[in-house]
Amino acid sequence: MKKRFLAWYADGLFRNSLYLLLATGVMAGFGFFFWLLASRIFSPADVGLATTLIAVMNLIAMLSLLGFDTALVRFLPSTTHKDATINTGMLVVAAAAVLIAGVFLALVGVLAPVLLFIRAGVVLPLIFIFLCAATALNILTDSIFLAHRAAKYTFIINTLFSASRIVLLLCFVHSGTVGIFLAVGVSQTIGLVLSVLVLLRSFAYVPAVQIDAQVLRRVGGYSAGNYVAGILNLLPATILPIMIIDTLGPAKAAFFSIAMMIGNLLYAVPWTTTRSLFAEGSRDPETLAANVRKSLKLMAAVMVPAVVVLCVGGGLLLSMFGKAYSVEGFRFLQLVAVTGLAVCALSLLETYFRVVGNSNWLIIINIFYMGTICGLGYVLLPFGLAGIGVAWLAGHVVASVVSYLLLRTCRTTAA
Repeated sequence: MKKRFLAWYADGLFRNSLYLLLATGVMAGFGFFFWLLASRIFSPADVGLATTLIAVMNLIAMLSLLGFDTALVRFLPSTTHKDATINTGMLVVAAAAVLIAGVFLALVGVLAPVLLFIRAGVVLPLIFIFLCAATALNILTDSIFLAHRAAKYTFIINTLFSASRIVLLLCFVHSGTVGIFLAVGVSQTIGLVLSVLVLLRSFAYVPAVQIDAQVLRRVGGYSAGNYVAGILNLLPATILPIMIIDTLGPAKAAFFSIAMMIGNLLYAVPWTTTRSLFAEGSRDPETLAANVRKSLKLMAAVMVPAVVVLCVGGGLLLSMFGKAYSVEGFRFLQLVAVTGLAVCALSLLETYFRVVGNSNWLIIINIFYMGTICGLGYVLLPFGLAGIGVAWLAGHVVASVVSYLLLRTCRTTAA
């Protein structure tokens, strides 16, 4: 067994998948305990508002990446100007985060009136903008480590800043919704500081305030296509909580968010595996087919039993947060769990298009993904969280079918 594990560990796909999965598992584990503690300390309304605000912060962070998270994995290994590439990416992403967060604050009364409290005073809006930028940069550093085939640092850093989140929650225990938000946001800042320290120490990174025009020209087109696809992919996860909180109330938003948090732990398997697949495929496209088969076997071995466990015992898991979470969220969690199988197929197919650089297909896929989930979710909203769950499953299935049809079209054209 030891020899077999060492042989697997020598495989870059397995090694980085393992570290990314451990990193995500650690975050999810601490996240589970974090929200379990929050649900015991704070009211469902406070939790619902906080999860919605955190979802907005995460959306702003992802929008601010401008596709650089994918572009760094694709181009950083082959460039001779690594510091210039990293500095350009970090400065552009930080500036974008400040701008997008500022625009959100200006329009929050229209976009999400229930979050107007974040605009109170002067200090709180500035903190919100800063934490959005820190979250975006912390996500970007994960891509830098992956590009260097050093996902072990992502695991170590995620462990440390996720643990700090628990301590911070206890520090902000008297601050209600804002306290929950600050605990999450400040922990992201801690993760960013740790990541920069590792880059300085282990990769001889030299930070500088610079935007390299050559870097922008090289990654611009690739980043733009992936950026548009990424926006479309992120919209449902952000729009749904706002739809729920506006129509069904903050408590329902809390039930939705806790079930999705558990679901995201399940989805970590395909997400992390295909992230590693993308890194390996970017370095050596010739190994893509073989690595796809490896990835599929790894995902199937973990996902199938995990889906069964959640479908049968998910209610007991939700009951740890309180009886209301189990009663209101179990059916939705079952639908989220079954969706995990479609997530595997969609993640593999999208990774293929990223490796070959066909971002136009990615945009088409995510138009169907976003349109199905948001459109059907709106129609089925009167059926509560079960209706949202059906829309969530349908969106992933439709996107997977579209991806497969596009893949066959590509192969037919190539032949």
